[in-house]
Amino acid sequence: MKKGIIFTLGLSGLLLLTSATTNYFEISKYLDIFVGVYKNLNTYYVDDVDPEKVVTIGIDAILEELDPYSDFIPAEEVKDFEFQSTGEYGGIGSTILKVNDFIEVVSPYQGSPADKAGLQAGDRFLEIDGVSGKGKSSQEVVKLLKGEPGTDVKVKIGRGEMTFERTLTREIIKIHNVPYAGLQDNGIGYIKLSSFTQGAGQEVAEAIEDFKEQGDLKGIVLDLKSNGGGLLAEAIAVANVFVPKGTEIVTIKTRDGAQNKTYKAPRAPQDLSTPLVVLIDGGTASASEIVSGTIQDLDRGVVVGRNSFGKGLVQSTRDLSYDTKLKLTTAKYLIPSGRCVQRINYSEKDEDGKALEIPDSLRTAFSTKNGRTVYDGSGIMPDIEVEAEEVSQIAFTLFSNNLIYDYSLLYKAENETIAGPKEFELTDKEYEEFKKFLEDKDYSYQTESEKELEELKEAAEDEKHDESFEIALKALEDNLTESKNDDLEKYKDEIKYLLEREIAARYYYLEGRVANGLDNDDEFIKAKEIINSPIEYQAILTP
Repeated sequence: MKKGIIFTLGLSGLLLLTSATTNYFEISKYLDIFVGVYKNLNTYYVDDVDPEKVVTIGIDAILEELDPYSDFIPAEEVKDFEFQSTGEYGGIGSTILKVNDFIEVVSPYQGSPADKAGLQAGDRFLEIDGVSGKGKSSQEVVKLLKGEPGTDVKVKIGRGEMTFERTLTREIIKIHNVPYAGLQDNGIGYIKLSSFTQGAGQEVAEAIEDFKEQGDLKGIVLDLKSNGGGLLAEAIAVANVFVPKGTEIVTIKTRDGAQNKTYKAPRAPQDLSTPLVVLIDGGTASASEIVSGTIQDLDRGVVVGRNSFGKGLVQSTRDLSYDTKLKLTTAKYLIPSGRCVQRINYSEKDEDGKALEIPDSLRTAFSTKNGRTVYDGSGIMPDIEVEAEEVSQIAFTLFSNNLIYDYSLLYKAENETIAGPKEFELTDKEYEEFKKFLEDKDYSYQTESEKELEELKEAAEDEKHDESFEIALKALEDNLTESKNDDLEKYKDEIKYLLEREIAARYYYLEGRVANGLDNDDEFIKAKEIINSPIEYQAILTP
């Protein structure tokens, strides 16, 4: 009964907080009903009721009705949430992957405890501090490996047929926002920005300074593809690298306008004149859209790629009792032209409860600094669109079944060194060896043609076609099977690209994966073309 009393008192306190609102009566009425439901559950329900579970379900249901970004954070998840802001955690420093019954090391971070202890890609966590790793999920293993910096964790590792133990001392692991930055041979500096945790702006600025120290910098490519965003302050800091001090970057617009605020570039920029291209795609969201949208609205650079995600909502974190937190959508942001990129209107839902996209008829035109027309309500539309290449079914299957990854482990075991990450390529002979590696592996998949053939066969059975039709279907099936057997050669370039990036990562960490893939990155190739053509670059930025 005490649990019910405590819960009631907690909600009574909440009632007091709502007294200043205009709809106080409705709020108090339904909170009173909610308390009544819980009290009856607690008193009369046939089984014991877990108050934490019941209340959390209620909170989650409320927030789910609002938008996907508002969230309740229990005390035990607060550290993981803070990691999203700081990019720091206490642990051993490694990406991991579940393979069959165990979690494997994919890539230790360079200089991390895992790296210093000699852990390698493919190592299996058999035990962690005496707890068996068999059958554990990635989340469960992460929880065991993380801990306070300076504490030890003892692991039992399986490597092939060999097992051994290591004691690792946890450290503060900092995930870099810029996993790779490099000045290419043509004088174009490439920066891959993967997140917006603390220090993102400084990392971008340092990369540009490094480019300038190396020689003649002809252009900068800032890659924001698949960057889902992060801290607003870091979005401002990254944009500030390219725009003058005092430039308006983003305005936060709240419900009642009382807490609207405009943020300006707080410091002197790193670079105002070097030609700039920003790469975006459907995974570019939130803080990434503030940066790419600011660059576009101010005509500071050219945006290349595909339509971005369209998240123009701002979340604020509120501290709650008992070390819990509430992440709540509290505002919309407007980029310099005055537009909001938010694509989904979560207050408008269809009959199935699905939130609706803002229709074209309600989108508003805005102007960039030079007078180019841009629109709200649809993310960031690139100045130059680059269509996404379709991934072949065989390449997708080999990758998702971890066969690309497995072969990279075998290659690393058989080859002590390789060429630099940008230079490394598989030879035709090595690709033939990969095909032999696959001979006893199961990587069955169904092509679109095979799916359509299955539908045709079912229709033929229903319609009772004669034997000649069945013979024709069988001939078509045999032809498809023969064609499918040629897929490893037909899609050789695509599969080699995946293999080379994964193998480069075994030797040169994440930096190697990014650097190796640049020559085949369609958006980067287009960016180079634009930078190398000053006339085209200026034409794009002219109304």
